[in-house]
Amino acid sequence: MINEIKSQCEQIFNKDYKSMGIYLVRFDGEKGIVKCNHIEKDNTIKLLNSIKEISSQKIEVETVGTSGTIKSLTKKFLTN
Repeated sequence: MINEIKSQCEQIFNKDYKSMGIYLVRFDGEKGIVKCNHIEKDNTIKLLNSIKEISSQKIEVETVGTSGTIKSLTKKFLTN
């Protein structure tokens, strides 16, 4: 996943993912958390939604929520 994020970031924004503060915090193969600079939130969502394939496998990325903290995001969206 992180390799595709890096690649798409270069293609779409002509920026390094580090300059946008993008960091893959957690990913279990189905759900995950991506951290970014607050001013890059909309660009990061656009970036994630542009990912359509990983390792020749078609995927669909859906942003289900955003939050100011990882703790509250985990509580709202990743606990069963």
